[in-house]
Amino acid sequence: LRDKSFLKYLTYLEENLENDFTTRKIRPSTLRQTDYLLDNNDNIIVNKILKFEDRETIEAYLKKHNFSYKSDVHLHKSKTNNYQLSIHERKTIERIFAKDFELLGY
Repeated sequence: LRDKSFLKYLTYLEENLENDFTTRKIRPSTLRQTDYLLDNNDNIIVNKILKFEDRETIEAYLKKHNFSYKSDVHLHKSKTNNYQLSIHERKTIERIFAKDFELLGY
């Protein structure tokens, strides 16, 4: 992206997500969370959904099922600590990820 504004990124993201799911490359900018969790008929295809921010539950669940747990996850963060979303940015995010927010309870 030449213009690195957040709204430009959201527009780019939304355009990628409008393409047919089966033709998208598998990477975070081309899939919603629900693309990993639902089949073509919107039925849940996983046994358990754990929220990313609930690290204790994730760790306990993975250890219970004999999976190794690595707590140091790389996150993409804004370099600006006090960035405030504009109303337009917030509405765009709500539109793009409405299904994710509904399924995950956000």
